[in-house]
Amino acid sequence: MVIRQMGPDGALLTQAIVEPQDLVLSSDIRWIASLRLREKLSKSQLLVNTTNILLGLDPNLARSQGFKIKYKDLIVDTIAGIGVDNSSKYVEDLTVSLPGIPPELERELTNAGRTVEAPSGMPIEFYMSRIQAHLALPMPNSPLARMKAMELIHSYQQKLEEAQQMQLMAMQQAAGQPGTVPGGAARGPVGGGAPVRPQEQPSGASEGEAGAGILSQVGGNTGQ
Repeated sequence: MVIRQMGPDGALLTQAIVEPQDLVLSSDIRWIASLRLREKLSKSQLLVNTTNILLGLDPNLARSQGFKIKYKDLIVDTIAGIGVDNSSKYVEDLTVSLPGIPPELERELTNAGRTVEAPSGMPIEFYMSRIQAHLALPMPNSPLARMKAMELIHSYQQKLEEAQQMQLMAMQQAAGQPGTVPGGAARGPVGGGAPVRPQEQPSGASEGEAGAGILSQVGGNTGQ
C-alpha cells in the first residue's frame, strides 16, 4: 500500500506492508490509493498513447513489413483499461461486402444480425444490380434482421449516389462545362417527379434515370 502519515512526525511510506499493530494508533488513517490501481492507470495511459500513435501509422508501411495492426483489439483493450465495463457500446462488428459475395450470402449475414455495408469504388451497374437483387429477395420476419437488411440496401443506395456523382463530375470536366447537367435538369442521378420502376425505364434510358427509378423504391432521391 501507499500511505501517508500526517502530523509532526509524518513521512511518506511506499510499498509498505500494513500490519495490524500499525493500525493501533490514536490517529485518523485514510486510504489514498494502492499500487495496483496506480499501475492500472499508468497502463491505461500507455494504451491510449499507443493507440494514438498507431492510428497515425501508414497502413502501407506495416504491410510492406509483413504485418498489420489489429485496431479493434487495441481499441477494445484501451476502453476496458480506462475502466469501461461494456466496450461493445463503442465498438460494433462490421462486415464490408466484397464484389464476389452473392446477395444471398449478404442476406444470410443480415438475418444473423450482422451489420453489412456495400463496398466502395464499384461501377454504377454493380450497385444497381445489387439493389434490385435485394429488393427481389423476401424480407425476414425478425424486426432486427429486417432492419439490418434495410441498412444494407440503403448502404448500396448511398454508394450508388456517390458513384453517380463521380460520373457526373467526370462528364462535366470532360465537357468543360462545370455546373451543368447533361440532358437538362430532369436527367442525371438526381432524378425528380414521380417514382419510376426500373422495368418501366425506356430502352435508351441513361444510367442516372435508371438509378433514380431504383432509388425511388427504397426512399431515395424522390423523398419517399
